[in-house]
Amino acid sequence: MTRLRILTLSPGFPYPPDDGTKIQTFNRIRFLAARNEVTLLSVSTKPPDSRYVEVMRQYCGVHLFHTNVRHSSAGPRAKLGNLVRSLWGLTPYYLKEYLVAEVEEWLQQNLDPNRFDVVEMETLTGLYMRPWWPALKVYINHCISPAVFKREFAVQKGLLRKLRLLPYGLMEGACLNKVNKMADLAVALTPQSESELRALHPAIKASNCLTNGVDLDYFHYRFTRKEPRGFAFVGLMSHPPNIDAVIHFYQDIFPLIRRRFPDMKFFVVGSSPPHEIKMLTSDPSVVVTGRVEDVREYLLDAGIAVIPTRAGGGILNKILESLALGVPVITRSNSVEGLSVHSGKELLIADEPSDFADAAVRMVKDADLRMSLSSQGRKYVERCHQWEHIVRRYEDALRDLLERQRREQRKGVFRQA
Repeated sequence: MTRLRILTLSPGFPYPPDDGTKIQTFNRIRFLAARNEVTLLSVSTKPPDSRYVEVMRQYCGVHLFHTNVRHSSAGPRAKLGNLVRSLWGLTPYYLKEYLVAEVEEWLQQNLDPNRFDVVEMETLTGLYMRPWWPALKVYINHCISPAVFKREFAVQKGLLRKLRLLPYGLMEGACLNKVNKMADLAVALTPQSESELRALHPAIKASNCLTNGVDLDYFHYRFTRKEPRGFAFVGLMSHPPNIDAVIHFYQDIFPLIRRRFPDMKFFVVGSSPPHEIKMLTSDPSVVVTGRVEDVREYLLDAGIAVIPTRAGGGILNKILESLALGVPVITRSNSVEGLSVHSGKELLIADEPSDFADAAVRMVKDADLRMSLSSQGRKYVERCHQWEHIVRRYEDALRDLLERQRREQRKGVFRQA
């Protein structure tokens, strides 16, 4: 089998794999590298630790570039300036800041058909894509921006917040729609996302040839029948959908649970919690950890994982990790997009706050239910979300598309002759 020469443009350095984008990028590179030659081009806001660079060099060549991202100010003048910068060119300012002249120069000099067969991009790095690139252009959609915008817009409280979000949502959606139309392959991580991509424009070549997986060795099965101490939410706490999920659980669901179990705790586990999340610790039943080295211990200590996410999109790694670990999960129906799971079998699903609280009370009281959900959840991720199988399917799709393109090129040469 011929080794593909793959260039991966990554928004940030993918190691350690401690958020959703990094988890996907790191594992994709790790398993593609077993049969192919992979080169990583990373555009980061700060230089990665040299130890992390050496880890990635076990799998791929590494090229590092730096971007200076301005942290948005809370002042009205700064916000107005950001909006004006965004409207000039109809590109959100936070996307423009990832366009680095040195990266564009490197791509211009190195994207030779004899050097790379495939260029894969994701999130912000899609803005570097150009239609004349000789390699197969692949854009990986972690979620579909217009669909995510609709969900985030719906949960925003207050007209002013909605008006602030509106221009950025529309501009970001238009930018990424343009990128997807330019790509030879627009990858969707769920069947629903594939349908959403196709609905945006008939020219988009969408395919659900890739999804998210879980490291089954790291998240090895560790179920215990001990009584739960509380409920754990795990995630990057600077991510707006995670902030909304934590506030929603604390304000609308947790009080209903505590009427039955007043001693239960709520563990908020993840880096960069904003002030509004830290303020929850004024309630002694809430623990906000910040960044931790090992989320597994917090999930196991709590005993139940709660994922009441109302915004965002795509497959949530936090669900897969909890299922793999054997920690029973309660979530909402929108959070299981792309998962072949059923409420009452692998996890519990509840959308209304009262129903979510009832599911939590039921799970706390019923050890047999927790054991059954734990066992079936682990079997599900073993069956459907092993990274090696996922990446092999994606690689097969790349090879098939490259072969079709080369056949068309040969036909064109033959017709010209």
